[in-house]
Amino acid sequence: GLVACVGFGLLCRRISKDRFATGLYLLICLFALASVPYSWLHVHSLWRIGGLFLQADIFAVFLGCGLLYGARAMRQHPQYRSYIAAAQLALLCLLVLSGTRAVLVLLVLIYPAYVQFAYGFWRIKTWLLYVACVALLAVSAVTFLPSRLTNPQYADQSVTYRFALQRAALHASVSRPYFGYGAGNLADALDCHTLHNQQLLQTCRQSFFFNSSHDIFTDRCLAL
Repeated sequence: GLVACVGFGLLCRRISKDRFATGLYLLICLFALASVPYSWLHVHSLWRIGGLFLQADIFAVFLGCGLLYGARAMRQHPQYRSYIAAAQLALLCLLVLSGTRAVLVLLVLIYPAYVQFAYGFWRIKTWLLYVACVALLAVSAVTFLPSRLTNPQYADQSVTYRFALQRAALHASVSRPYFGYGAGNLADALDCHTLHNQQLLQTCRQSFFFNSSHDIFTDRCLAL
């Protein structure tokens, strides 16, 4: 995978930044569009949609990057602004359906800074539209969305659960501090027999196992 990414980067290095960003945005939109029928046919639901990645968190990061590229595309191609706005709305809806809270929160924080960077100046209309969209998202979250996105108690339990999993991963790293567990072997590092947290053990009793610490940086350190 790493070699493929480096090779792809070398092939694309002579493409202009603007053309590359536009192509990437179109690719993200096509992937997002294809993910709707794919998820409906295979999972029979669009809630916690994972798209072609079959993983909601990865799909959400993909969509979040698309929304940022969309801000750039608005400036690059003003003649297509209405189409890009429709694409942005579709990406945002799919992001909400992914149920990934962290990406939604980060996007609310990052998007205004990115718009400022892309346009290079303050536009009152742009900021008013942004505030209106955030307010609409907040109202819809309270009114329509499932408790995964709106229930503070559930969010607190979820964060506690992930911290417990990451503590277990860091503890496992002490066993093999130099060579790691190897790529694809995180299930060995997070073996249920080595866990002590009751929330994690409950997951084990439900016949699940862990192949990630829910943090990609910890996973890479643990593996390599």
